[in-house]
Amino acid sequence: MKRIVTALIALVCAALVVSAVHAETNLPDRGVAPELTNTTWLNTEKPLRLADLNGKVVLLHFWTFGCYNCKNTLPFIKDMYAKYHEKGLIIIGVHFPEFSYERDVKNVQAFVTKNELLYPIAIDNEGASWNAYEMHAWPAWELVDATGHRRFRTIGEGNYEGTEAAIQSLLADAAAARPLIPWLN
Repeated sequence: MKRIVTALIALVCAALVVSAVHAETNLPDRGVAPELTNTTWLNTEKPLRLADLNGKVVLLHFWTFGCYNCKNTLPFIKDMYAKYHEKGLIIIGVHFPEFSYERDVKNVQAFVTKNELLYPIAIDNEGASWNAYEMHAWPAWELVDATGHRRFRTIGEGNYEGTEAAIQSLLADAAAARPLIPWLN
């Protein structure tokens, strides 16, 4: 009986924290983020799933290595990785090719290595993630909060200050929730 009461209390606390997290930030809740179903990945030993990253803030960077504008966003993405990875930000590149030569994983790997991209990269040759997130242009990114909800989206170059402010806000919300939900640590 004690375990049941403890579990019920934990569930109520979790619900309150989720509500508080969404209320603390001014970012709209755009609904639950679609799961990543990609099977081919670079810079990680196994495919990543958002469900396994519960409690983390995730930046999904939609790009393709042949895109000039995508290349222009890489310094910003790398800077965000350097600044916030140790603070709980997970960056996942979602590589969706525009041209046939960009479909070759060896070409993507060569670009990733040459440009020292350290974060995991999902190979999205069939467009599963691209379509699930209703993307229409490169580059783009989507921020997913610690509860798995879509909270911020930018398409095209720029809005770097707004993106960093959103990252900071979502990381602060996630950090505030951790002491109340020990299994998110």
